[in-house]
Amino acid sequence: LTDNLSVLTFLCVIAAVEFGAVEFSLVQERSRARKHEGLKKSGDKARLLMKQAADKGCSLHELLQTYKKTEKPLRQRGNEAGAPAGGSPKSYVSSPEAAVKGVQESDLLFIEYTKDVFDMYDRNHSSTLNSEEVRKALTYFNIYVSRNQAPNVICMFLRDAGEATPEVERSAELNFAHFCGLLLDIDRYKLKHKCRTIRGKFQSIAPSKRWDVVARWLFPFTMIIQQILFQACLKYY
Repeated sequence: LTDNLSVLTFLCVIAAVEFGAVEFSLVQERSRARKHEGLKKSGDKARLLMKQAADKGCSLHELLQTYKKTEKPLRQRGNEAGAPAGGSPKSYVSSPEAAVKGVQESDLLFIEYTKDVFDMYDRNHSSTLNSEEVRKALTYFNIYVSRNQAPNVICMFLRDAGEATPEVERSAELNFAHFCGLLLDIDRYKLKHKCRTIRGKFQSIAPSKRWDVVARWLFPFTMIIQQILFQACLKYY
């Protein structure tokens, strides 16, 4: 009985660890989901910037640089406290382009975060992401698709955007502007996809749900095995 209770206690500890892992994953997922919601709220401005970049024939990243804050020299303050020695103090103002287009820095926050995620997976500095890199980058916005889903989603989006797609869908790539556009419209392309394999289903659900699914199947099975082994070993006590 003591050995049985010890094993049951160990299993309860494992269950508590699993619960902690689920809660930790949920905290991360909520934070990432807020990033995606923030980008969608800035969707109109993001689409405007993407159109401007296309009209100017430059990348979205290059266009964003023109909207960053610029330095503006202030009047010489002499020896006023806080003024740098031997030079005029500086302050920052919105760029002229931002003032003309009505672009605020708050509009750029989530786009810049998206650019940081994009650059994280653009390890070869090609300014494009392949389907696997896109799939991993989407997780930073609490979006999960399987390896089989990702190429098809990317190609559907590109065709809807007026772009040609390769015969082998896995070779399709997204630049930064297209990646932003996909994030804004991703819900339209996930609707029809259902995974038929266990691996695909796991890849297309959030980590917290993966933990939960594993625990739901593994814990009862472990309990049954434990009881069978305990009954089989009773005669040796």
